[in-house]
Amino acid sequence: MPCNTAHADSIFDEILNHIPTEITFIHMIRKVAQYIKNEYPSFNKIGVLSTAGTSILNVYQEGLAQFGLIELRVPNEIQKTKIDPAIYSKKYGIKAISNPVTEQAKNDLSSGIDHLINNGAEAVILGCTEIPLAVTEQNVNGVPIIDSTKVLARALISASSPHSLLPENDTKN
Repeated sequence: MPCNTAHADSIFDEILNHIPTEITFIHMIRKVAQYIKNEYPSFNKIGVLSTAGTSILNVYQEGLAQFGLIELRVPNEIQKTKIDPAIYSKKYGIKAISNPVTEQAKNDLSSGIDHLINNGAEAVILGCTEIPLAVTEQNVNGVPIIDSTKVLARALISASSPHSLLPENDTKN
């Protein structure tokens, strides 16, 4: 399920209670945490750019803590003034206008990434399904940008058809 907020423990557990047991459900947040641990084992300070709901529900804080990634960075100071409007604004937010994404939304999210990096983030997770529509860079100033939706997509392919999975740095993916 490509929704970060839906992976909050209370929501995720409820979903699992309502689907048949023969269905494998991949936990997006745990896959992102596992990805970071595998690809960047020395990283400890992880930034998360997400909706306020994902942040309030501690979706990433709990998921990353399970992998020892406990120094979470979030853009508290600019969540309401930059990040949430970039996602939700009816005038320029990604959920309202996404093809193409507005420059205002891109700029606001870029401010969020800069804020996280300036506060010590060694990597930044794009913790909202729509954010990768605006943030397409794989790194900013040498800091890896991790697309949670892409991590989930690769995990789904790996689980269902591992022979079809292209290498991560393949230019076709």
